[in-house]
Amino acid sequence: MQQGHTVLVERGAGEGTGYPDADYELAGAKLIDDPAAFFVEGDLVVPVKEPLPEEYGLLRPG
Repeated sequence: MQQGHTVLVERGAGEGTGYPDADYELAGAKLIDDPAAFFVEGDLVVPVKEPLPEEYGLLRPG
């Protein structure tokens, strides 16, 4: 974010580990509700774990 990048975080993603949405917002992240939006809006997707089978079709070549 300091380099001008936009960071997208799925709303509620940190709840199980003690990171509320407000923490991500305070850090400058944009919260989104639709996980598919990462693959549409993002140039680089860094998931916490491997893509799920229902996400395979969302991946772009390269």
